[in-house]
Amino acid sequence: MADLPPEERGQAVSLATVFAQATTDHRELVALRRIVAARAGETNQGFWTIKRRDGTQWQSHWSHGTVEEQVDGETHRIGLGLSQKVQEPEPVVLLERRILEASTDPDEYQAIVALDDLTLIRWVHGTTPPNMIAWRRIPHEPEPAVHPDDRPVMLAMARGLTKSSTHGSLRVRGVDGEWVRIDARADPVAIDDTVGAALVRFTIADQI
Repeated sequence: MADLPPEERGQAVSLATVFAQATTDHRELVALRRIVAARAGETNQGFWTIKRRDGTQWQSHWSHGTVEEQVDGETHRIGLGLSQKVQEPEPVVLLERRILEASTDPDEYQAIVALDDLTLIRWVHGTTPPNMIAWRRIPHEPEPAVHPDDRPVMLAMARGLTKSSTHGSLRVRGVDGEWVRIDARADPVAIDDTVGAALVRFTIADQI
């Protein structure tokens, strides 16, 4: 990715040298700052444009992790990175789990939802699933559902994720069979090349 001249490869270089060819936007600049200040065990990933010395450029997906190693009695932080060329820019935002967990409000729930069929993939770690909403698909609990009158809101939120975050108020099935209104915000998430998903953050408004 760094497109270093052959005579400079295999040597210790600064981060500025490694990322000199990367064209970043505001999200990627945040990731760079986190790479510089990373602690052992932290990871980052994202997309950016690579401009090489021969004038060519392409979209690259990158991943980075930080580990610690003991060398001659001293602790060194080591950055391990991988970058690969992708055909087209991804229209989704990669969200890093630690930031999601840190931003959870006490009365806010966070879940990852698949965009192809709008099913729950998992609750974000650190979120206690709400006990009044049907989501388990278990005996003696209603099938998870969105109120029929609110499905247009849900579908509009899903379609809007190709461009940006979306917001909406809708009713979901409660464990007692009644409808529970939630106020939700959805952000796009990339799981892999074939699966698109959304991070849905919501609060419970009232019960109807």
